[in-house]
Amino acid sequence: MQIMEMLEQPLDMNIGFSHFQAGYDVVTHLLKQGCSRIGFIGARMDPRVQQRMQGYKSALDDAGKLWKNFIVTTPEPSSIMVGGELFKSLMANTNGVLDAVFCANDDLALGALFESQRMNISVPRDMAICGFNDTEAATYVNPSLTSVYVGRYEMGVKAAEMLVETLNGKTPINKIVDMGYDIKKRSSTSR
Repeated sequence: MQIMEMLEQPLDMNIGFSHFQAGYDVVTHLLKQGCSRIGFIGARMDPRVQQRMQGYKSALDDAGKLWKNFIVTTPEPSSIMVGGELFKSLMANTNGVLDAVFCANDDLALGALFESQRMNISVPRDMAICGFNDTEAATYVNPSLTSVYVGRYEMGVKAAEMLVETLNGKTPINKIVDMGYDIKKRSSTSR
């Protein structure tokens, strides 16, 4: 059982969603909000984060928008502090021309949000921020954080059900299940 991402060649059973498409759809949402200079912040840079970043790049390419100098990443583990540091670096590298940032997870997005407040950048008026994983904090910060809900609990339940079914000698009807995702649109990207 492989979970959390859709794989081209799973070993057997696979439950997840397309990180690439989620990244693409986040950028599409930001473009629809009127953003045109969208940055990306990533940490740890595991394959899932890289897929989100590829979706980000592809959406901007399709829209004819720049992205080449709008990416800041680190191999370090993700944290709110790292998100703030990466946001500062991204703003310095781009001379502050960005009007949105897609962060690879909510910790990074919270760091970017807090750092934008310290820098007197109004969110969402001057800067839209979107995270990923839709953690509890995303709902309660001010402004509330737009984030990608990925149903980790539901994936775990479905994986357990399929494993129990297999252990009981039954073959699941679908061995590959795309659980999808949902962009929870909140104040941090409403313009």
